[in-house]
Amino acid sequence: MMRRIILTISLIVFTASISFAQYSDNVRSLSMGKTGTANSYNIDALNLNPANLSLFKPGDKTRVYLNGMTTGGYLMNTKFLSVNFYNKYFTGDGNGNGKYLSEADKKDILAKAKDSDFGLSLGYKFASVVFKIPGAGVAGFSIEDKIFSNGFIPNDLLQLSLFGNEVNKTYDFSSYQMEVSWVRQLNFSYGNSSKSFMNGLFENFSYGVAVKPQMGYYYLGVNKNNLNFHTNDSNQITSRGSVSFLSSSITNNDKIEYPALGKLAGFGMGFDIGINGKINENWSLGLAVIDIGYMNWYRNVYEYKYEGDFVITDLAKKEQLDTLRSLLERKKVSVSGFQKSLPTTLRFGLTYKIFKGGSKVKGDSLTKEFANINLDVIQGLVKNTAGTTTKPVVGLGAEFFISDFFIPRIGFIGGGAEEFVVSMGVGMDTKYVAVDIGTHNIGALADLNNTSKISGGLNIKIKL
Repeated sequence: MMRRIILTISLIVFTASISFAQYSDNVRSLSMGKTGTANSYNIDALNLNPANLSLFKPGDKTRVYLNGMTTGGYLMNTKFLSVNFYNKYFTGDGNGNGKYLSEADKKDILAKAKDSDFGLSLGYKFASVVFKIPGAGVAGFSIEDKIFSNGFIPNDLLQLSLFGNEVNKTYDFSSYQMEVSWVRQLNFSYGNSSKSFMNGLFENFSYGVAVKPQMGYYYLGVNKNNLNFHTNDSNQITSRGSVSFLSSSITNNDKIEYPALGKLAGFGMGFDIGINGKINENWSLGLAVIDIGYMNWYRNVYEYKYEGDFVITDLAKKEQLDTLRSLLERKKVSVSGFQKSLPTTLRFGLTYKIFKGGSKVKGDSLTKEFANINLDVIQGLVKNTAGTTTKPVVGLGAEFFISDFFIPRIGFIGGGAEEFVVSMGVGMDTKYVAVDIGTHNIGALADLNNTSKISGGLNIKIKL
């Protein structure tokens, strides 16, 4: 019974992760090693660096970029959770019965899943638009859904779940973390440029700001956790502490349904600020802080608590087993609202542009850009919030303008939850339509069933 209850608690991690998916800001960035702080422009600058709204490719005369229902992305980062892993251990024996785990199975699960971070996300833009304001900069707007899941599975939790309790051993669950959220975000952005400001350092200086109302629909996450178990040499099991979860949703029965217009579980406000400095025709740098802010969750707020503080001397006795069951049983209590930070992130980027024939000026326009190489350093400032990590991420990416229509892209990502992956994608740019397709891990395409890091995105922009 003990192992069964603990295994149920631990599998909350898996079910939350599979049901929800870390959000990709845009497809171009995704396929170029998550870069974009210095090299993004037009719609792609939203959620990366609002200063870049005022940047356009040389020769681009487009006044309005827009898309509607044509941008989406999915990203999963784990060390272990693949399709084959899930099918092998968590879908039964194929005949409707539970699977019996052998010692080899248990050791395999423990080796792959212990002390593992995971992050999954899904993002979908319903609409976005960027337009030039004659003589007054560039404005942008988007509305999008963002679904996040992240967490951490400690080694002790899996050991007790898989192998049962050993004598004279303490199992510490206090590092167990899990969070899932679904938010609809509005983004009102503005960017402008100045050739006179800081002209001793930059040929052109851009600045931008974004105001981002946050409309919350669902939240579930660990609130407090100091739970541990100890087994002594007399097989007495002692538990101390507790683990509690906070939830908020648009329904009062935990049922997930598509939100009706105006029906919210929470509301918050976010802000982005950024700058971009063009050092010369080849070099530019960018600096941005995105998602500064908070979320207040106030509708159908409940706390679910698993309490310890008990001693079991004989699991064969029904009264003690009943006591254990009642103490570990999920308790749902209505509580007041709570506040969570947004996933505030600091981004620094460098871009180096390569031009055909060098960087000489011909008349009023530059020679044609052939490629750009980009470096981004991304540092999460809030831990375990909406899919973020405080482990720094370094991205290196490049795109090549083989022709006006065909623009291949490649990138490398190191650190964070990814550790190391190679990204790839392609852009297709015509007079009236621009299309981006990409993934942050090209290796996943070779073996989809065994990969634990997979993503994909599509973006179609109309040019007016």
